[in-house]
Amino acid sequence: MTWIGLRTADSQAFSLAGIAAQGTRAPRFAETALLKRGSLQIEFAYTPSARRQVLIDHRYDAPWPLHLRVTITPDAVLHFDLQCGATRSYMCLETGLTDCERAVELVYSWHAPDRVAQLSMHLPFAARSVHRALYDPAPLPLIALQSLIMAPHPAGPLSYLGVSTAIEPVGPAPSLAGNTVVDTPTGPRYVSQIRAGDQVLCKNDQPRRVLWAGHRDVPAYGRFQPIRLRAPYFGLRRDITVAPTQHIAFEGPDVEYLFGEERVLVSASHAVVGGVQAIRDNRQTVMRYHQLLLEDHALIRIGGAFGESLFLGALADDEMALNASIWSGSAPQDLPVHAQFAAPVLKQYEAITLTRAFA
Repeated sequence: MTWIGLRTADSQAFSLAGIAAQGTRAPRFAETALLKRGSLQIEFAYTPSARRQVLIDHRYDAPWPLHLRVTITPDAVLHFDLQCGATRSYMCLETGLTDCERAVELVYSWHAPDRVAQLSMHLPFAARSVHRALYDPAPLPLIALQSLIMAPHPAGPLSYLGVSTAIEPVGPAPSLAGNTVVDTPTGPRYVSQIRAGDQVLCKNDQPRRVLWAGHRDVPAYGRFQPIRLRAPYFGLRRDITVAPTQHIAFEGPDVEYLFGEERVLVSASHAVVGGVQAIRDNRQTVMRYHQLLLEDHALIRIGGAFGESLFLGALADDEMALNASIWSGSAPQDLPVHAQFAAPVLKQYEAITLTRAFA
């Protein structure tokens, strides 16, 4: 699995060795080289509009004609149109997007030898996905993909555009840096060292068995841009780095007074208030995140704070979503169904009010 291309508002990088290893070093490949399997991953911020919004409109003519156009209509229908030579892959998704969506992830994955492709839209903060299958996709020319990443593009709502040589999973994703310290019955351990079958300590020092422990390499932008939570806030003994979607538990008199709950969950992205408790980390290009899956959605002791384990919801009950996820190939009965979060999750405005009170 290698990310070979990445475009943001401020930077572009393309390298067949992997952008994390080679930065912006110019690649060398034959003009006829094709990527037979891979993924285009796009993240954008959605804002309702009375006009059709153009996310991408890129054309490359020779020696391999390619035209990629991605748009959203005023009624929130997404149109994906990829023309490569004589082969056209077209799909529209009725997204159901609303004005409260903050980030939208779109992934087009193709496997030309198997003659299958898939277009997926994922709302990371709403934990909702839409998937559509396509057939007989064309392999994509590397030179055209390089042009897509490196050519100038007008300013727009895109957070990033990435090209991977793998079929990238869609859905719940790991969100803890590998050096996050997790408390276990035998003492503190890095989350990267924990394996399925091990035990971790949760709220009230209860040991829980880990069903799955894994990691994923992702572009360090958008919903994956690392956030450093700073000690001693949140009860931390040392700083930890998490993804914006990682939930941290808050409890105490302020929580009870404001929300009438013993504890609540706050997304790390909402803790970035004034650069005191949390700050965004811009030093990475590709980030490796880890996570732990338990039978129930639980609060794990991480470095003195309490952070959530991986939340799957009803992923196991949706065959297409399961096959598009990091657990593709797993039997549904091997995965838990999480009916609810370990504590209420605050909305953005609620979380900002609370984090300011704690600051």
